[in-house]
Amino acid sequence: MRRISLEKIQSGEKTADGVYTGGDNLLVGAGYRLSGKNLDRLDELGVLWVYMDDPRTQGMQPSATISEDLKRTTRHRVHQVFHAITEAHANQTIDDPETHMDAVCPKGITSEWLSELEAASKSLLENIFLGSSKCFVVTPQEEREGYFSHHAIEVLAGCVMMARKMLYDSKEIAAIAQGGLMHNVGMFFLPTALVEREGALSAAEDALMRHHPHLGYEFLRKNPRVGILAAHMAYQHHESQDGSGYPRALKGSNRIPKRREPIATKAQIHRYAEICAIVDTFVALTSHRPYRKAMTVDRALDVIMRLAGNRLNLEMVKVFISITPRYPAGSEIQILSGEYAGHTGVVWELSTLEINRPLIKVLDTPDGDALADDVFINLIEQPFIQIQCI
Repeated sequence: MRRISLEKIQSGEKTADGVYTGGDNLLVGAGYRLSGKNLDRLDELGVLWVYMDDPRTQGMQPSATISEDLKRTTRHRVHQVFHAITEAHANQTIDDPETHMDAVCPKGITSEWLSELEAASKSLLENIFLGSSKCFVVTPQEEREGYFSHHAIEVLAGCVMMARKMLYDSKEIAAIAQGGLMHNVGMFFLPTALVEREGALSAAEDALMRHHPHLGYEFLRKNPRVGILAAHMAYQHHESQDGSGYPRALKGSNRIPKRREPIATKAQIHRYAEICAIVDTFVALTSHRPYRKAMTVDRALDVIMRLAGNRLNLEMVKVFISITPRYPAGSEIQILSGEYAGHTGVVWELSTLEINRPLIKVLDTPDGDALADDVFINLIEQPFIQIQCI
């Protein structure tokens, strides 16, 4: 089984898993040979990639932090809640986020939305704890639509994996999971045309967009289902270590605070929000957007490292890098050096010794011809061979 971008799939090739839209709407089953007409229809419906049957990768399992089935159904549930908020409130005039939220959010409806999001957070958290993964692996976005629900689930997963690595207790991790899933909820109170804008924003539009952390905070903090620290993840996830972020120009310490260490000043970013800022940035970089293609994981990690210290908490970035493989299992790669330089292949399996030196399988020559024999390279045993995601 191999995850392949829709534009790379040839007519007549066979699916290895079902193709879905809207969470549980099955379009094509496993084992189906896709025709040119099928591929055109999937493109019209916004499908970005499909698990395809490839005998050369039989037995390989792509990395995953959360099971694909749960992620698919939960993404649909979360999307429905986000859509309901948008339908109810997105195009109202916003003067002040606090007074605006008091006026537009009836408690009964708000409680229903948050109950659904809380249930989603719990099911995702339980799945992570039941799984065996110790790494955070972001799953590429399946469809053009539903970006925010995809983003929310991936941010939850990354925040939880970071919190586990830093030995936070179960109560703290549950709060972080809530905040990770809901950190962008303020976006759905903004004008739809603004949120979906593909081009550059005017100064006035940018100022309005920067309301979304405060709107999210006001929406979450007044509801007993959501802890105040989860609400602060929504409020502070765009703050920067050097004070250049928004909405309050808070500053960070570039260190990992001790658990339950009090905030030194009101102008300091909370550690939960510092975690969220890292994962939020990474997931955004690796996601497809109408105005740009998704960045590969290795390049996105390079960006995260460049942002450490000024924008992102330096010591927490080190934690994030330690749990996020540059080349997740199932990734398509190109070999840059050694006997097979220029050849392409896949990451077959991560190493338990060093997550960035996986076992790879070489598939094609530089000219695109398939290799006649199976060739595996253990990068731990070949330290001078370098690869990159493609």
